[in-house]
Amino acid sequence: MIGKTFVFRKVKGQTVVCKAPSKSRVPASEAQLGCRTKFQEAVRYAQLVLKDPQLRASYEVLPKVKKGTSSVYHAAITAYLNNTAVKN
Repeated sequence: MIGKTFVFRKVKGQTVVCKAPSKSRVPASEAQLGCRTKFQEAVRYAQLVLKDPQLRASYEVLPKVKKGTSSVYHAAITAYLNNTAVKN
């Protein structure tokens, strides 16, 4: 970002300069606020998983993590949001 005027983006493999997006003036709905809160909780859970060796090991055996198409962090967030988080 250059000041608050321009941002750099990758489009089809090329870097382009674009006008910076403007912040919405419309207040967030209750549903949006609820989703943001749940995502914040999911991020905190994923950070906890990374610090706890037992929880981390339970996510490392998942197929996507073993294949390398997902990280433990992302798998933990997905599990939390889908209510399938590993209970310790």
